[in-house]
Amino acid sequence: MNCIITPGHGIITDSLIMHGIIKVYGNKISRVIRVGEKFVICGDFNTPNTSFIELMKEELELAINKTDDKTEINKDIVSSSEYLSKIRDANINKSVLPIWFNSFLDSINVLEEKKEDLSKIYDFKHKEENKEGRKSTKNKRRSTKNKTVYLPLGYIYGKYWVNNKKVEDVSYQVCNHCFAFSNIGLQSGVILINTIVKKENTTDETKTFISLIPDSEISGTDALLLQRFTEGKTITIYDTEMTIPASLLYSLSIGETLYSFNTNISVLVWRLKLSNQFQRALQPLILNINTILDKIALIKATYPYFTKLLEYFISNKDESNKDGMVIMTELARYLIYSTEDVYKVIRDISMFVSKNNLDVGSVKDLAEVLLSFQYSKEFYRGQ
Repeated sequence: MNCIITPGHGIITDSLIMHGIIKVYGNKISRVIRVGEKFVICGDFNTPNTSFIELMKEELELAINKTDDKTEINKDIVSSSEYLSKIRDANINKSVLPIWFNSFLDSINVLEEKKEDLSKIYDFKHKEENKEGRKSTKNKRRSTKNKTVYLPLGYIYGKYWVNNKKVEDVSYQVCNHCFAFSNIGLQSGVILINTIVKKENTTDETKTFISLIPDSEISGTDALLLQRFTEGKTITIYDTEMTIPASLLYSLSIGETLYSFNTNISVLVWRLKLSNQFQRALQPLILNINTILDKIALIKATYPYFTKLLEYFISNKDESNKDGMVIMTELARYLIYSTEDVYKVIRDISMFVSKNNLDVGSVKDLAEVLLSFQYSKEFYRGQ
């Protein structure tokens, strides 16, 4: 068994690289250890999942249409691909998508060709030896083989950098292995919530990225379980802006519910916004979520209408439902931070259900389980 360490490109990019490696090497991974903003990954790195790499290569080759003067994307191929469509939906700079896919194909080809033990590639000197980081186009130490890290893969990277009040072409670049694994990690290790709000003269888009990572150390089996929960999960919501607490609650509640782990699990959240052609990246957030996973599991077991109720909160089809997102945020803050008045939360939910005559069972069942969290110390062990 060998251990490798992620290069140190920041918590977001290193998390994606970690998830990409887990996806490609699967049950060959024995454990993952978080060390600050890096991850130590232990396992057998001699036998990657070549069938997945071949699938990525095939889909990218079908999706990219090259002519003599430009590269275009086959939209139908991308839409039919669970993996490529997630990258498309995550992107806020539409013009770079052909270049992005072309770079991804280049890096996948490198993964396919270089099948040597990954422990020979990732060591403490990886970043320096591969000339990764912010490199000006005029910098002689800039590698022509490296790829630009786009915003969804790093939140502060992209092409331009402000230095001494001047905008410079100083892109953040990584090697082909890092670029391939970070893209695969975006596909397999992230829940993407894409909210689209149409206004009079423009359309605002918000991309919320939610990734589950170890708080300290986790087994390879649990790491694969995390990806089972996030892989292929893209949620698109129209005409409703979601707060980060509400996004967390909704993404962790829909579909299959994750129960407790033997070790603590954290959630990494970052958000990108596109409004009037202006791009904005918000500071990433890390929270321990073992407690909220327990709470959601118990709520869904006790009150089977919970997910349906959240859907009603999100709905914004008429004026009466505009309070839904406010109440959902209150509920999320109570479950995540324990800062909201539980009695006010229950009262607001009851009034909302009654006012809109919703078919969501007995709110009394939900109230009882919410009140149980107020008095049970068991649910605050992670705080």
